[in-house]
Amino acid sequence: MPVDVQIAVAHDQIRDVDGWLGRSSTAQNLEQKTKQIKAEQLEDEKENRLSAQIEAWAQAVVTREKALACSAAKTPGFKDPEVCIRVVDEKESQQLNATYRGKDKPTNVLSFPAALDAQMLEQTQLELLGDIVICASVIAAEAREQGKSLSDHFAHMVVHGMLHLYGYDHETRAAADEMESIEREILDRFGVNDPYQEI
Repeated sequence: MPVDVQIAVAHDQIRDVDGWLGRSSTAQNLEQKTKQIKAEQLEDEKENRLSAQIEAWAQAVVTREKALACSAAKTPGFKDPEVCIRVVDEKESQQLNATYRGKDKPTNVLSFPAALDAQMLEQTQLELLGDIVICASVIAAEAREQGKSLSDHFAHMVVHGMLHLYGYDHETRAAADEMESIEREILDRFGVNDPYQEI
C-alpha cells in the first residue's frame, strides 16, 4: 500500500457564490458564469495533477526509507506512513515560520515530524510521519532566481521536506552531504537535475 498523502492547496481568494444565488441570468451573465466554470475546472485539473505529482515525489522517499528499514530489520513489517502536505500562500508560510522557527518571513518548505508515543501509534494503527507545508510562491521565485524549472524545484522541496520527516537534517556538513546525496538519488529517478549544482 502506498503512502497516504493528504494534499491541501490553499486558495488565495474565496470564490464569490453570491452572484450565483437569487439573480436572474441574462445571456451575458450566463456567458460569464460559463467562462468562470471552465476556468475553475481548469484550476481543479491543475490542482489534481499537482497533487498526483506531489504524491509521487513523496512516495519515492517512503519507498527508499521502507527498503532501508526492511533491509536493516530483515522483516517486511514497515508500516506505510501518513503524511499531510499543504500548499500555502506567503502569509500562512510566514506565520508558521515565525511561530515554529522564530523567523518572521515566508519560507519554501517547513516540516513538522509527528511526535506521537508508541501507544498512540498502536491505537491509530497508522504510521503518522508528520506534516509538510510548502509555499508555492516562494518556490516559484526561487526557481526563477536559480534558473531551475518550477517542477524540478517543487520536486526538490517535497523530497527535502519528506527527508526531514524521516530525521535527516543539514545542521552539520556531514549531515548535509548525506541528505543532499539522498535528494540527488531520488530526484534523478524523476529526471530532475542535481539541485545543488551551480548554474
